[in-house]
Amino acid sequence: MIEGEISKDSIDFQIQIKSEDCGKAIATFYIEIEDGPPVSFSVQADFRGPIVELLEPVIDLELAKVNTRQERTLTLCNESPIPAQFIIKNSKNKKLNLDNFVSLETIEAHH
Repeated sequence: MIEGEISKDSIDFQIQIKSEDCGKAIATFYIEIEDGPPVSFSVQADFRGPIVELLEPVIDLELAKVNTRQERTLTLCNESPIPAQFIIKNSKNKKLNLDNFVSLETIEAHH
């Protein structure tokens, strides 16, 4: 609740809204005026998740011998203040997602 007094002219105030879900959100506010009709206004925002970029979208391992090990570095860059969980999976594994993914840490925690 914000309380104050306005004499003549105008008054500036700051409103912050937040959401834990992505998508559009609308908040409606009412300003009660003593001895006067109330005033209302709406604030709307379109919340989005983190902005993550893969800096090397194509990795060329060039000529590689069978049964040898190749190492390359991938760089994921999160350009937003929102943390982003991720998993790396083969593109053919369409059923695997963040909800059904089991990590080694999860397995060790249950033992």
